[in-house]
Amino acid sequence: MQKGFAAYGTAKAALSAAGVPFVADVVARTADEAAQAASHFAGPLAIKILSPDITHKSDVSGVRLNISNAAAVRNIFNELIATAQTRGYRLAIATGRPRME
Repeated sequence: MQKGFAAYGTAKAALSAAGVPFVADVVARTADEAAQAASHFAGPLAIKILSPDITHKSDVSGVRLNISNAAAVRNIFNELIATAQTRGYRLAIATGRPRME
C-alpha cells in the first residue's frame, strides 16, 4: 500500500466506493462560482480550502462553517484566497448540502 496523502477527489472516490457517505459538494475557482454553487444548496454551508499543499485545513484557518448566503460565500471565498496567496497555497472551495425543493 502506498503511503502519504491522497488527493481530495481520489480519497473521496475510494471512500465512497467503500460505502462511506458524503454530502454533495462543488469545487469553485472564483467567488462568483462559489456564490452560484451556494444557490444550489440549503444552508448552512461549509467552505474549505481544497489544496494538495494543505494537509490539515484547520491549521491554516481554511474551514468556515454556518455560512448562510451568497454574499457571505463571496466574502469568505475572497478571504480564503487572500490567505492562501500570502502563504503560497493553491486552492479551490467546496460547499455543502443539496437544497431540498
